[in-house]
Amino acid sequence: MLGIAGRQDYNQEVLYTMPQEAYEQIVLILGDDATDTDIVRTYMNNKQYYDNLSY
Repeated sequence: MLGIAGRQDYNQEVLYTMPQEAYEQIVLILGDDATDTDIVRTYMNNKQYYDNLSY
């Protein structure tokens, strides 16, 4: 259970701090049924690319 709670906290922290443009682009790619974990994993695997979208 602690692992799940830790993952949810981590996901929420990443989602809260990621640029809105990155979030929108990832959801467009993954689809509306993507989980928070899917979105965070995609973002973190390509963080530099997604962070540059907002500039």
